[in-house]
Amino acid sequence: MLAATDGPLLGVNAWGDEDPEPTDEPEAFIDGCDELATPEEVLTKLEKLAADLVLATLRSDPPATPVPAAAISFTVANVRRDGAVLVSSDGPLAAHRVPLSATTTLSLRDPNKRRAERYARIWTMLASSHAHLRRNEKVTQRGLYYLMSSGAHTSSLFPDPATVNSALLDSVSLVAVSRRSLGVVAAPRGEVGGAMSIREGEDAPWRSLWDESRQISGDIAAIARWEFRGDFRYVLVVEKHSVFHRLFAEERVHTRLPCVVVTAKGFPDLATRAFLKRLQLTHPHVPFLGLVDWNPSGVLILGTYRAGGRTSSAVLESSRYALELKWLGVRSADLATNPARIPLTDLDRAKARTMLRADGARLDGDTAGDESTDASTERLQSARARELTAMCATGFKAEIESLCPGSCGGEGRSLSDYVVEKILRGDYAD
Repeated sequence: MLAATDGPLLGVNAWGDEDPEPTDEPEAFIDGCDELATPEEVLTKLEKLAADLVLATLRSDPPATPVPAAAISFTVANVRRDGAVLVSSDGPLAAHRVPLSATTTLSLRDPNKRRAERYARIWTMLASSHAHLRRNEKVTQRGLYYLMSSGAHTSSLFPDPATVNSALLDSVSLVAVSRRSLGVVAAPRGEVGGAMSIREGEDAPWRSLWDESRQISGDIAAIARWEFRGDFRYVLVVEKHSVFHRLFAEERVHTRLPCVVVTAKGFPDLATRAFLKRLQLTHPHVPFLGLVDWNPSGVLILGTYRAGGRTSSAVLESSRYALELKWLGVRSADLATNPARIPLTDLDRAKARTMLRADGARLDGDTAGDESTDASTERLQSARARELTAMCATGFKAEIESLCPGSCGGEGRSLSDYVVEKILRGDYAD
């Protein structure tokens, strides 16, 4: 619990003059936050935080908040004593939960406009979370933006989704719970189909995915209750929805090889990774195989499935959903006879160099580091480093679809031919 005398209310990072780097990740969490907090526990935290703010404002001694007490006014109207709900009688104050019909106003006057706006955004976000939790409701992050941007008193505070995301991350950091615990969930993004059936809990019916795929819920707590059954031998994780649709719906690869096909439609969201991790834990002997474009972004997507990703210095994505994922393709060996390549962009090269350095490679212009040559050489031999080096050396990249003209109405093999042949040969890398 934060106390009014424990120093700056929002910490150093939250009170800088510049907003933090926004993230496009649907889910992220602050390292050390409580991902299992119940709605009642979060409500109590929010109310304690608000009470601490009021106390700091009303005290005659120097306030704990960086905002001067004289700049804050806090009023609650339309509250009747018999309409409030007693929350706790512990401590010197008897706290009462204000009913939803009450009108609560927090006013702030501060010469630093950016700081004042950020402060107002955080408390507006916390008030919204409090209201959703009290109604036992959840809201998607996109829905949260629409809610904030359409409100008569909030639209000017939240001009774009990045501002909403920044305020949400500040709120997560302040309360030290996950955004799911604040009632914010990701919109469904992943999709799954193939030789498997799913049921969403013990009392739910089994649903076959043989003929019709289904979306993967954005609610990780719901995914934790899912059960799976089926005789699948492989799980194929594909980068793009177009490739997923081609393999599952059009070419029905699961009728040729007992497999499950999954996509997050680009960079993986946390819910899709949580789904895959649960599936892997329940089927530990089934190989999970990744199919991505042969370009730096594809390599980065593969790495995100394997280890998670960083979005900024203050926000870490959970590594608990890291997958054992083999690299099926596309790899340089698949491109020997493929003329349909695309030149690398400057951004592609920058991404490749960043990942190569992370793998211990020394590039032109780099100075020697602390690692020994042997260690650097050994790390450079990783599949990722080899493929990135090949991309930079050739100056080209290639998309999955370019390997299979038969899937686009031309002559040659289809996409499912390519996938089945490689899987049956065991042609995949660590």
